[in-house]
Amino acid sequence: MFNIFYQETAEAFKLAQKNDIALIIKVPLDSGWLSGKYNSKSTFEGVRSRCPLKS
Repeated sequence: MFNIFYQETAEAFKLAQKNDIALIIKVPLDSGWLSGKYNSKSTFEGVRSRCPLKS
């Protein structure tokens, strides 16, 4: 897992490059939150309704 919010795995990039290993990044857009699809007027149903995007 790696994205702007979760970068604890950043050291893996250096190790992978040093050892010529490819990486597949999980959740790069934080399950859509970083895609630009949502804004402060977005509304959600179900479990995501508990995650307001209000400023």
